[in-house]
Amino acid sequence: MKKKTTAKSAKKELKMKKGEKYVCDSCGMAVTVDRACECGACDIICCGENMRMADCCC
Repeated sequence: MKKKTTAKSAKKELKMKKGEKYVCDSCGMAVTVDRACECGACDIICCGENMRMADCCC
């Protein structure tokens, strides 16, 4: 039987973790998460847009 993805479980998967790296596609700024919050899914905004998780260790 297939496991359904609920909104709650999807939100849990989006939670940031310590050590993850994010980069801005507009200006190239990169950040590393030192301490993640406990609120669930979060966004890091730069240049007015969400930063994306870095593909490598930039």
